[in-house]
Amino acid sequence: MGTDVACKTVEKGSIRMKMFRQVRTLKDVRHVPDLRKNLLSLGALEAQGYKFSGVDGVLKVIKGTMTVLKGELTANLYKVIKIMVIDDASVTTKKDDTSRF
Repeated sequence: MGTDVACKTVEKGSIRMKMFRQVRTLKDVRHVPDLRKNLLSLGALEAQGYKFSGVDGVLKVIKGTMTVLKGELTANLYKVIKIMVIDDASVTTKKDDTSRF
């Protein structure tokens, strides 16, 4: 991040996470071992039918009528609040993609 270095995606799959006492599955999640922090792409979520809005330092990601994720603005980044990754739901494909940051 911030070094203009390409990072390899080693696999793509789904993860299950618990937020607001409900378990949700995010699909087509990429595993990039060189990243120290987990990132969510709002563009990728939008492509899967999610909508989002940010007001007063709070980001909400919505699908249908249900709020799926919430984040708080901290140092110009939204950090997801109250989330726990439960496990890998499945790995669907092995990839050797290169992602630029």
